[in-house]
Amino acid sequence: MSLRVVLYAEGGRDTGGERQMPPQPGTALEEEQLGPAHVLVRRCLAAARGLPEAAVRFESPLRTGRGRVARGAMLYDSRETLRALLTWPPLVTASPGVSTAPRRPELVVVLVDADEEPQRLQMLESWVEDLPVDKVIGVPVQEFEAWLLADDAACNSVFGATLDPLPELEAMPRRAAKEALDERSRDCCPDKPERIVRQSLASVLDLDVAARRCGSLRTFRARLARSG
Repeated sequence: MSLRVVLYAEGGRDTGGERQMPPQPGTALEEEQLGPAHVLVRRCLAAARGLPEAAVRFESPLRTGRGRVARGAMLYDSRETLRALLTWPPLVTASPGVSTAPRRPELVVVLVDADEEPQRLQMLESWVEDLPVDKVIGVPVQEFEAWLLADDAACNSVFGATLDPLPELEAMPRRAAKEALDERSRDCCPDKPERIVRQSLASVLDLDVAARRCGSLRTFRARLARSG
């Protein structure tokens, strides 16, 4: 048994594709094509649904009407754009056994930073609530990096140092968690690629510890558990 998932996230640093174009929509993503957001979502999904992590398979998402990879404000500035990205065309068979459109995934996950917009989750959910695809929207407060930094023990292990605990992560202003992660990566892991540092954090943080510190992660995990 496997679960076919499409993930949309704001930045290339979240999805691992900041320097490369993802494959055509519907194409299965290889492990080396995944970013820290994929890793964390896979772990959360596996825990929520009682699946082995290997059963969660990611596929390349749809693109905008102009063929662009949807990142950043594209995911929250336009109701029409987000709806289009969560609307898979019907399968049309060009010849026996060959379809001309990607299959609709079994689950779509959208991760968009709160950026000090407290109503962003409710707004995005209202935009797509009537679409038939199974979907879960997560809005980290204030940004995805807060989730990655939410387990002090995991941070110390990945950075190889005993670091001062950060203050209440979700009370920090916009970009503060992002800047803290960048600073710690530069200071502690100057020779390690940023993607590896972020994936390591996503791989080893204790989900329960992180959810206790970040209510937005707790909400996201609950929504994953109710999906499907």
